[in-house]
Amino acid sequence: MILLYRGKSFISWRIKMATLSQYSHAAWLKTSEADRRGLRDMAHHHRKQWPQLNDDIVDLGCIEAWHKGVGVRETDSLREGHKPGTVIDVFDPIGVDEFKFDLIRDHLRTRVGDDYWFSGILWARTNRFNKHDAPVGKWFCSHVIEDALRFVDCPTTDERIPAHGVWPGSFERSVLASYLGSIKI
Repeated sequence: MILLYRGKSFISWRIKMATLSQYSHAAWLKTSEADRRGLRDMAHHHRKQWPQLNDDIVDLGCIEAWHKGVGVRETDSLREGHKPGTVIDVFDPIGVDEFKFDLIRDHLRTRVGDDYWFSGILWARTNRFNKHDAPVGKWFCSHVIEDALRFVDCPTTDERIPAHGVWPGSFERSVLASYLGSIKI
């Protein structure tokens, strides 16, 4: 599942300004089939109980491209590196079956340890019009997520737009991602 962060730091503000979006970061929520079923059920039938899931969701962890340290990393908590009070919106990619969820997770894990491409996110809005390729082995947050979704033939944007032309707010605008709820770390 796609996580979209409304970051609070200066870097988050800079990314939001560069991408004209309320979101500064995207990550992939590590979930089991039972987790996904529970989150979807809660979102569709028990919306008022969603805040009670906050710590359960946070402790699932994620796979993300992060600008400090290793670059692409796998975490055991959504709190790692993020400021307390940050709101995270959870989106369910439409058309991704259970088998594909596992393939996406495995594909993202092959990227762990790759470098972060900071200028890529700052230029993401114009990357969609450029004819150049992204540097090999360098990723920014929404870029690595979109690449994994395309790996299983479930892009969230028109495939004429390169994966490095997708910024965090692109997922929110996509008809191929359904909003489930929000949590706060």
